[in-house]
Amino acid sequence: MSGGGFSPKWNIFANSHGERHGGRDEDDRNRIYRLTIFHYPIMYRKTLLGSIVTLFLLLATSGCSKVEIVYHYVRLPENTCSFDGANNAPQTLKVNASPTDFTYELSDQWIQVVDQTEKSITVNVLDNPEREERSGTITLHAGQATGKIYIYQMRKMPSDDPLKP
Repeated sequence: MSGGGFSPKWNIFANSHGERHGGRDEDDRNRIYRLTIFHYPIMYRKTLLGSIVTLFLLLATSGCSKVEIVYHYVRLPENTCSFDGANNAPQTLKVNASPTDFTYELSDQWIQVVDQTEKSITVNVLDNPEREERSGTITLHAGQATGKIYIYQMRKMPSDDPLKP
């Protein structure tokens, strides 16, 4: 090339008469040699390798996005509620959960969830018609995490029974 441009290094030699030939025999004169990266001067090799590495890094990171890690947990400062056999007031328990939109499952129909917010759950129970204590659970689900609230209710007291024996 003219004008100071880059000309690749070809394996073509000139003999003492100025005739060009490409190897040991005159038959190799028209032979075309393949260019490899090693035929370029070192300055161009570094630039080329730097460009390839930069291109690879751009392609490797172009599809990436910031990954946000979300921890799933249910933390209950108090995980037990106790109720009398009858005439109970609702009890509110604090819930620290992630994600905050937790769901719940009741183990028994006598357990009731009166209210639920992102940070609490309010529980009440129906009057216990039996003369034995009973227990149940509320299982909270926040994403893949679970937590349990244990519910205990006292037995029906004889004074609560209108049909005393």
